Amino acid sequence: MKKEVLKNFRVWIPRIIAFGAIFVFMAIMEPSFFAAANFIEIIRSVSVYGVMSCGMLFVVLIGGLDLSMGSMAGLCASIMFTIAQTGANTLSATLLGFVVALGVALAVGWLHGFFITTLRIPFFVVTLATKYILYGAIPLITSGTYIYVRGGTPIDKIGTSRIFDTIPILVVYFIVIALVTWFVLNKTVFGRRIYAIGGNPTAAGFVGIKVFKNTNVAYMLCTAAACIGGVILAANNQQAGTTTGNAYEGMVLMAMIVGGINLAGGQGTVSGVVFGALIIGLIQNVVTFMSWGDYLKLVQGVIILAVVIVSVVMHTRTVRGKSRKAKRLAAEPQE
Repeated sequence: MKKEVLKNFRVWIPRIIAFGAIFVFMAIMEPSFFAAANFIEIIRSVSVYGVMSCGMLFVVLIGGLDLSMGSMAGLCASIMFTIAQTGANTLSATLLGFVVALGVALAVGWLHGFFITTLRIPFFVVTLATKYILYGAIPLITSGTYIYVRGGTPIDKIGTSRIFDTIPILVVYFIVIALVTWFVLNKTVFGRRIYAIGGNPTAAGFVGIKVFKNTNVAYMLCTAAACIGGVILAANNQQAGTTTGNAYEGMVLMAMIVGGINLAGGQGTVSGVVFGALIIGLIQNVVTFMSWGDYLKLVQGVIILAVVIVSVVMHTRTVRGKSRKAKRLAAEPQE
């Protein structure tokens, strides 16, 4: 038990260092950074790609990737806004728009799984192609324009409401999706199968796990999360169009990397995803406070590289330690 706790603590060391470095820096440079309202804003700003990262986690755990999440988000938002606007932005029209958008997302996710598992096309090729197809479909849905919503409509309330006039509704979405994802991965048979497939798909098949079926479901959950992320993003911005969700898959991947998710599959946690999203949000917030907007990408890249280097060094040390221990045990005389 103690060894397991120590192992988990070691995994979190790079993350704690990153958090600590940012907080110490801001304590020196900008004390107002620590206002409660600012922390709420940080969580609100990361909620969209936090939700999307939870969906991506299912795919990454099986050793895959979805490069079309940003375009999927934009397409689903455009579909929902178009149907809602056609129905005079009534509640029923808004719900219908969301159901249709979610149906499209699930269909695309199923196709991803089909192409990858049945036709054996690499996930990189499939999702990259889908990315451009979906981006090309958005102007067809919106007639090449942006669709705006006015205040007081159901869509507006979906994106801009606040709980107790304080907590943005986007934060609630993030928390709920993260908790559901944690439950599915840790408390259900499907979750255990996802980890097994990512660890060794061949062995998983030998023990009776339906690799193709579970892969399809993982990609469907990923596109569903992209749909939800796109809808709440557009609702918060009160507009949907060709740039909605643009490049958000990059933000999702950054959150995964910083959160310590193994992109090779089989290893990763929801807590890592949440941490990664928060770190990216902290970085963006620090850049805003320090008026370093022109250097945001540079700062993000440096932080990501630093976290990855620390993680790799610690992993290498752990592996070497296990190797030395094994050699010592092998050298000991057997009674």
